Amino acid sequence: MLGKRLKTFSTFILERADWDFADHYKKYLGKMPGDETMFSAIKDLDETVNRLEDKYWYNREGRDFRYPHYALDMKIHEWPDLDEWAKLTGHSAEELEDDRSGLEDSMYRDWGTFMEETYEDYSEHYADSFSWLRQVGVGGKSGGWLLLAPNTDHSDIERNLEEAMDKYLTAADLVENNPDLTRILKNEEEAEELADLGILDQEQIDLAREAVEAQDEALGSTLSAVRELEEIEEDLEMVVSDIQKFRETCKQKFYEWVDYRYNQQ
Repeated sequence: MLGKRLKTFSTFILERADWDFADHYKKYLGKMPGDETMFSAIKDLDETVNRLEDKYWYNREGRDFRYPHYALDMKIHEWPDLDEWAKLTGHSAEELEDDRSGLEDSMYRDWGTFMEETYEDYSEHYADSFSWLRQVGVGGKSGGWLLLAPNTDHSDIERNLEEAMDKYLTAADLVENNPDLTRILKNEEEAEELADLGILDQEQIDLAREAVEAQDEALGSTLSAVRELEEIEEDLEMVVSDIQKFRETCKQKFYEWVDYRYNQQ
């Protein structure tokens, strides 16, 4: 153990206002060589989390979904044509004229079934394709939001980083208050020679190495979190593209579905 813990990572997180980046970080960094790399990694993590939360409406209220999640607008603003549907289902012009309202109800029942089957197909595909995906759902007052819950949500990421970051911040405080540790970190080879001469204590060198290990662990944990979120972001972009393509082709796909259902089964 590197000494008394002076500040926990959760306090660090709270002080920076829930994933909002600020120069505030600099109060804790810059105490050890290599801290500029740590600073860059934390900034990347912060920016990635904010980008995902803002772009994909992360975990907003009122969707009646129990998991923390990303939400993607999948509303369809196209509607099928009754005359086209009637032609594909074998209804005559006379039937259309006599019961247009009733046939329209039947068409929209088909449209709803088609949409439900499409949602189920895509949900199954995403569940099979995305290793990070825990649950798929639909929410919103109009039901027009696709909800994708990750196995590791943003609160989990914070908790997973906490232990490594606690050790790191404690090490940074210890180094700042111990000139010998700073000297060792700047030139370990020289420090070993001084230890051999009895000028430096080997225990101090061991502490310096623990500090570096704590820094490396915190950096590795942060970079791992960034990579995980970037993978999610890439997959979410693909989902958005799928939704847009479906919006452009949904009526034609519906007519093909109707034709198969009524004429080819």
